Amino acid sequence: MLYLHHKKKTTLNYIVDGTFPVLEKLFEYLVTQNSPLAIEMEVLILKIFWSSFQFAIPSYLLITDKFNIWVQLFIHILNRPVPLEFEPKIQEEKRKWGPWKVKLWTVRIFERCVSRYAVPKKIENDINKSFCILFMNQFIGRLLEISLNYLSGPLAPHSPPKILTALINYVNACIYYSKTWILVKPHIDFMICTISAT
Repeated sequence: MLYLHHKKKTTLNYIVDGTFPVLEKLFEYLVTQNSPLAIEMEVLILKIFWSSFQFAIPSYLLITDKFNIWVQLFIHILNRPVPLEFEPKIQEEKRKWGPWKVKLWTVRIFERCVSRYAVPKKIENDINKSFCILFMNQFIGRLLEISLNYLSGPLAPHSPPKILTALINYVNACIYYSKTWILVKPHIDFMICTISAT
């Protein structure tokens, strides 16, 4: 059983090492296009990223510079304006609309990072623990600030509930750590109002 687990993990690392450099370049190009087709491709890449660390962290993402490339792309996607004048009026179509869908998959990645990899001492796997330390030291605060800014920004009132819920979940998880509580505390009254309205 341990052999099979190791074999699957080795295979995952091999696949990620071979494909992620290509996906990074493609993603960097796509975010400059901002067309419906480019956004659908972005969603696909985000789904691939999300799936790559569903059960364990690929060793590729332990390289700070590499993970930072992805984080910068995530931040760009979340901060990108949405052409609200073209937004579908029907709620179901709005939920599936590309500009919102790509943001939803971005914030799902935020949520997974903080829910699974924010407490190094609770994780036994050395690679996962290494990612926890990397995430807590360099990225949790950056993504928290981006999340808070989005929730208090002009797009929040127009955003589908699932996007807001994922961001609120991220902020809520950050309350339990002293380094991030300092960032959340000035926004706590606003967060209570936001949660009540969601």
